[in-house]
Amino acid sequence: MENFIALIFDWIGENEGVLSGSVAIVVLVGLVATGVRRLTKRSQTEIVAPSEKPVAVSEIKLSEPAIEQEIRYCRTSDGAHIAYAVAGEGTPIVRSLGWFTHLEVEWSSPLGRAFWQRLSRNHRLIRYDGRGMGLSESTTEFSEETRLKDLEAVVDAAKLKQFALLATSEGSRTALRYAASHPDRITHLILYGSSVQPNISSDDDHAKRALAYLSMIETGWGKVSHRKLFADLFLGQSASPEQIDYFMEMQRCSASQEVATAYFLSLAEREQGFEVAGQIRVPTLVLHPKDDQMVPFQNSLDLAAEIPGARLKPLDGDCHWLLLKSARSEEYISTIEAFLLDE
Repeated sequence: MENFIALIFDWIGENEGVLSGSVAIVVLVGLVATGVRRLTKRSQTEIVAPSEKPVAVSEIKLSEPAIEQEIRYCRTSDGAHIAYAVAGEGTPIVRSLGWFTHLEVEWSSPLGRAFWQRLSRNHRLIRYDGRGMGLSESTTEFSEETRLKDLEAVVDAAKLKQFALLATSEGSRTALRYAASHPDRITHLILYGSSVQPNISSDDDHAKRALAYLSMIETGWGKVSHRKLFADLFLGQSASPEQIDYFMEMQRCSASQEVATAYFLSLAEREQGFEVAGQIRVPTLVLHPKDDQMVPFQNSLDLAAEIPGARLKPLDGDCHWLLLKSARSEEYISTIEAFLLDE
């Protein structure tokens, strides 16, 4: 706990020239509170279940036959070149996620590949780097429309008539808009850790958090100290050193500081996806870690209530980032595959 607080003070001191007093307070209060909650939770877990031994990443068995990905390129309706990867055979699943992606780095790391390789055992899995990210064409022009065009281009290039759409975090916004516009093409919609929420413009707490995140991106994207702060928020208190290192590498290679700043600013647009939730007419599964530190569980609770017939599956844990080999990976995949088999 002391090290966590010291890290925060070091960061604020380093950036006091660019941080306003109010922003510094927001960062400090928010992150210290997160650290206190982690410490409290750890103590409670030890008292309630002292006999349970945490599973180390090295002990997780997800042995899979070698599955290779094939990277291809397509062009969007407005001329952007998008990289996408295809792996496995079976009913198709498309992964929608706007940032923190790099197809090659994700697949070359055992931590990044494990979940997606396991899912591609029974499915034709299609992942893509949105414009400005990873292997796709660099740009600083982002909007809800450009994100939708990226997804549309990949789906058309892969010649998919019908498919399941799996979206994580802010990728849920694009997925909801696509599903509302193309209900005949979506067989199942799966939303993990969705950041979609109602009335974002009137949520003062959200606006303050967004300002704090933006300050960290603008002043320190790519710096080790800042990457560690983001890793703590995205991965939660149970992350291993290997997972943190992998997250930091993905953050570094997915986008430049200029691109990351422009992308984050674009997420503050008024339309977030919630406004079309009531129009969804496809089977929908909403997954969300109950102790997610980056995006509150309440977001998915509200969203599931808005989507007709949606199923909400609360998940144990506090890791917002799905792209990790973890002790819960098999549970997540089993839940997803059971949902896909339920017509």
